Amino acid sequence: MEEISLAELTKQDNIEKFDYTPNLNGMRFLEFLALFFCMIAALVYPVTYFDPRPWMIAPIVLGGAAIALFSVVQYWRRYAKKSYVAYDDDYLYVVNMGRATRIAWERLNLENSGIAKTKERAGVFTLQIDDKKLILRLFSSFVWLAKFQDVLGTMLTHIQKNENRH
Repeated sequence: MEEISLAELTKQDNIEKFDYTPNLNGMRFLEFLALFFCMIAALVYPVTYFDPRPWMIAPIVLGGAAIALFSVVQYWRRYAKKSYVAYDDDYLYVVNMGRATRIAWERLNLENSGIAKTKERAGVFTLQIDDKKLILRLFSSFVWLAKFQDVLGTMLTHIQKNENRH
């Protein structure tokens, strides 16, 4: 597993690239919920005049929740734009938030690919090779790989070839 530059990755020939698709409906719902929290927070003062004083807590909590929801949505939008998975005959390429990593297919096995531990987090594999960890996300509530079954199938094919060699 080695980190490479995005420029080097884009120069590769015969590469299959899989972009992430954002869950736009889910993100819009979270944005609507955050906006709703902001509206309620804005209405607390005209309705209560902060009397009694504990009413001051409600807008702070609602505003904080709205900021947190907006932050989550923005992170995943950015993740979908700056991340993808690709492969060619020799390597698997994982780009997380603009950082590209390449893994030789012959280095992957069932244990270090994270496939054997999928019960921990469905759709997310933690690749661990040479004491380096890398997250490979096939799908989550916020993003998913287009045709993730192709990526998983290719990974399993190469892992099976490697297992048969040893």
